[in-house]
Amino acid sequence: MRPAPSRHTGAQVDTDCVHVFTLRDSKVSDFQEYADSAQIAAGYRR
Repeated sequence: MRPAPSRHTGAQVDTDCVHVFTLRDSKVSDFQEYADSAQIAAGYRR
């Protein structure tokens, strides 16, 4: 997946993330994404 550039700075941030899905009755009932927000914020301040 390609990093999306910031609309304000044009900077691109490449970071790992984890997606966690909770299933109930074979359907997604909850979704949570974990990412390094400090790394993302630092990239957009460039």
